[in-house]
Amino acid sequence: MKGVALARAHFIPAGASFYAWHELENTLACYRYDAASGIVGERIQRLSFPGSAEGAHSTKALALHPSGRMLYTTQATRNQLSAWRIDSETGLLSRAQNVLLREATRITVTPDGKSVFVLDGVSGSICRVTADPFTGQLDRKTKVALVQEPRSMALKTI
Repeated sequence: MKGVALARAHFIPAGASFYAWHELENTLACYRYDAASGIVGERIQRLSFPGSAEGAHSTKALALHPSGRMLYTTQATRNQLSAWRIDSETGLLSRAQNVLLREATRITVTPDGKSVFVLDGVSGSICRVTADPFTGQLDRKTKVALVQEPRSMALKTI
C-alpha cells in the first residue's frame, strides 16, 4: 500500500480482512489483516472502476454491515448505494445489489443492522434503506429527513 492515497478504509469485525478505496487508482481493494498485530498484509483482491478523468469514480463512502457479511459503497459518478457480499472464508467481495439514489455522500449503518442511512450532501435529504439484520441484503428505501447544507452524519441509538 506504500505510495497510494487511501480515501476510505474499513475492517471486517472478525479482523481477517481490510477494505480500502484507492482514490488515485479508482480501485476497491481487499487486504489480509492480522488483528492481533494490527498489520495490514497482502492485497488479495482489486476491483477497478475505470473513469475518463482521474478520480471520476472516486468513492464517497464505505460502510460495513455489523454482521460482516456486506460492505456498502457509494461513488461520485454513480447515483447508487452498492452492496458487496463478503465471502466469510476468504473475505473477497462480489457485487450483490445496487439501490438507486440521488447523490449519496455518506453512509451510516445502525448497530442492529436493520437500516442503512444515506446522506445526500447536495440536496440535504437523508434516506433510510432497510436491511436484513442477518445478511445485510438491502430492501426498501424511504426518505426520512431533509436538512440544510449537511456535510456528515452520525447515528446514536438509545
